[in-house]
This record gives sequence, structure tokens and C-alpha cells, in this order.
Amino acid sequence: VLTIKSPDLTVKDYTLRRETIKVASLKGYKHLPGGGWDYFVDPNQKIAYMRLASFSRTTGDELDKAVDELKAKGARAIILDLRYNPGGLLTAATDVSDKFLHSGVIVSTRADRDTPNPPTVATAHADGGETDLPLVVLVNQYSASASEIVSGALKDQHRATIVGERTFGKGSVQMMFGLTNNDALLKLTTSHYYLPSGKCIHREENSTEWGVDPDVTVEMTPEQMRAAIDARQDMDVLRDAKVVVKAGPATTQPAKKDLLASDPQLSAGLLLLRLKLSNGAAM
Repeated sequence: VLTIKSPDLTVKDYTLRRETIKVASLKGYKHLPGGGWDYFVDPNQKIAYMRLASFSRTTGDELDKAVDELKAKGARAIILDLRYNPGGLLTAATDVSDKFLHSGVIVSTRADRDTPNPPTVATAHADGGETDLPLVVLVNQYSASASEIVSGALKDQHRATIVGERTFGKGSVQMMFGLTNNDALLKLTTSHYYLPSGKCIHREENSTEWGVDPDVTVEMTPEQMRAAIDARQDMDVLRDAKVVVKAGPATTQPAKKDLLASDPQLSAGLLLLRLKLSNGAAM
């Protein structure tokens, strides 16, 4: 039993039970009291916000469910936030890309040396589950691997406008090779990921080009990044639906900032979609 004292000095006991916790990879704009997400960053214009924290086995299904919910609520555009996303499963990255593409190359691999592994190409397929809603993708220097595959495919296929800063540049493919009767394993880079344009994602020591360059560059200072993360974390808090938050005692702590006021990259993406919707143009 965990006893929690709230800022308004109320005290409540919570009974904790040991069990497997499944962490969702897809999050919305703000947590609803009691569970679930409010996806609309702009309820009036019906512009939705979705943030992918990672690419896991359930990411594709989570995205399908969220998009179906948004369509049912009349969503007109989507902001997909891939900032700070370190990547994950390649299959999840192709599933996410395929949700927004009807056809075309998503990503390819080819070896930089002689290897028995042939080149590979992942393509999008028109299966009826795609969404054509206008799309902005947010990236920064901490968007890596699968995040770069998704943002790069959507950019090269002219499906989305990319906003933020150049991505990390993690595009190597590793394989495990057994040594001494498999008593030890050698992890070796065997190939690299390439975007539909033919650009290599990976950043080598002397690289001048790597990752995904944004269509609209919006840089953030370390102070802005910290403020945006703090505002984001406050909106991610899952609050009890039955608890009414009361004003606490006076404090000298600064008030928490509004997320849009703290996050120029998100604000820029939102502005672009508002303009597109007002002009009736597709992205």
C-alpha cells in the first residue's frame, strides 16, 4: 500500500499489485483523467497530435487504433512527433510509414563490403488502411534509426512536411556472428539504411551529410528544450478521474509554462497545418 500526499494536503492510499506492465509507444497531446488521451492540439481546427516514444511490436496496432479514433472525431490534420525517439523495430517503422503511404519505397539496405546478404527494399502497399490527412512530422537531433526511416520516407515521398532539426544519423545494420562454437558472438555492421532518395542515413566520422534534413528548420536552445520537456511531462501525468484538484498553498515556484508557448517546433508545425487547412491545400 502506497500512501500519497497531494499538494492540497489530501492523503490517499493506493494498493499496488505486481504484474506485467505494457508500456504504450504512442501518446497523445494530454492525458485524460482516469486514462486515455486527448489527441487534439487544436480542437477548433481538428488538428491532432501523436507522439511516438519508440517503435515496438505493438506500435502499428496502436497507430491504427488512434487514427481510426481521430477519423471518427473528424480530425483534419495530424502532427506526428518523433523527437527524442531512439528507434526500435524495423517492422514497426515500415508499418508506421505504410499507414501514410499508398506506394513507393520506404527504405532499402545494401552492403558496403562483400557479404552473402543481398540488398533489401521495403515498400508501401495500398491495403485500404492508409490515411491521407495532411501531415507534419517533428524531428530533432535525438531522432534516430527507425525515426529517421519514417521521417525520411515521408519526406522523400512528399507525403509530409518535416519540421525541426537534422536527425541523429543512426542507419547501420548489425548482425551477430558466432565464434568458437558459438561460445562468443561478434556484432558486426554489415550494411546501411538508405532513404528513397538514395541518401544514406548513417553518420560516419567524416560525414558532411547524414540523417534527415527538415523542410522547415526550427532550432531550439537547451533552455527551450528543457522548458518544453517540463511542460510535456506535466501534460503526460495520469490523474485520477475522481480527484478534484484544489488550489494549494502559496508557493514561490514558477508556474508551469504552456506547451505551445514553450515549444517553437510544435508551434511551427501547428501553424503550417493551420495555413494549409485555411488554403485548402494538401501536404
